[in-house]
Amino acid sequence: ISGAEISISLEAGQALTVNANTSITGTGNVTLEADQMTLSSAGGDSIAAGSNGTLALQAVTDGTLLKIGANAGADSPTTLAIDSTDLGALSSASGAIQFGTATVNGNTTIDNGASLAFTPDLTIFADDLTVADALSTSDNLTASADDLTINGSLTSTGTTTLTVNGDLTESAGSDTTTDIAATTLTINNAAAIGSNGTDALNLAVTKLVVSGADGDAFI
Repeated sequence: ISGAEISISLEAGQALTVNANTSITGTGNVTLEADQMTLSSAGGDSIAAGSNGTLALQAVTDGTLLKIGANAGADSPTTLAIDSTDLGALSSASGAIQFGTATVNGNTTIDNGASLAFTPDLTIFADDLTVADALSTSDNLTASADDLTINGSLTSTGTTTLTVNGDLTESAGSDTTTDIAATTLTINNAAAIGSNGTDALNLAVTKLVVSGADGDAFI
């Protein structure tokens, strides 16, 4: 399947299956929208947006749980699980990869059991976002969530932009490790940044911008 802009959108509750010998290639954006997905493209086949396009994976039903990584488990009527096979089908040649949208998203957990690395720009929209492991991208990272909990770490070689309407915190007791590494880190709207002086956010950034925060900040 190839074209300029490609969009595959199913009705709520339906499952999208892309077989191993199937490629979906757009020169612009590629959007896959389904409440359950099995993405198996492999062996030279892949799912790819153009070098200036966005490869977007999103549920149809707002509030659908999103799990990303080797420990994502199986899809269910309430959970869109993007496991290692699904991730392997996504081409790193895409200009950007996006999970969720600003209007359709749910509680999101990234749990790979080890570090999870992306090459393109990475954008995640979530209700509550939990990062269990080391999540990195070789470009820019953008996340928008109500609450964001970092139990592992976030790393980008460019700009990391976090828009958090609630609390931005790290896991208790992990205050000696770097939580966020980036060239530029922008934090927008957070009600609280870090938990306290002991469980502060540990940053390795060249430039830090905090905007609209209406609570205490511990860094």
